[in-house]
Amino acid sequence: CDYGGGEKERNELGAIRKRWKTLHKNNPDKQRRQGKCPLTPEEVGLMLRALGYGSDVHIYVASGEVYGGEETLRPLKSLFPNFYSKDTIATKEELAPFSSFSSRMAALDFIVCDESDV
Repeated sequence: CDYGGGEKERNELGAIRKRWKTLHKNNPDKQRRQGKCPLTPEEVGLMLRALGYGSDVHIYVASGEVYGGEETLRPLKSLFPNFYSKDTIATKEELAPFSSFSSRMAALDFIVCDESDV
């Protein structure tokens, strides 16, 4: 999927996709129209607002690095300033025993999400 970022975005996402050997070729525009692409952080924020969540809600992002980094996350963070990830609620020392294992890092995200209200 791509999000209207032009040729630069298509090239960057293409390079990222090459890491996954089993990923099939797809048509990003068609995939997005069919609702098969993840929402952008801004779209997530707008959807949450439409569902009635206010800016006092605490948001936890359960993922690794988001494509586009801070620039991409800025719209969501402006809608919901109480924004967290495992990197913001734990110190590097606390994460160190887990950081070499992607499944353990995912398990931390799962535990936070499982203990959350929503």
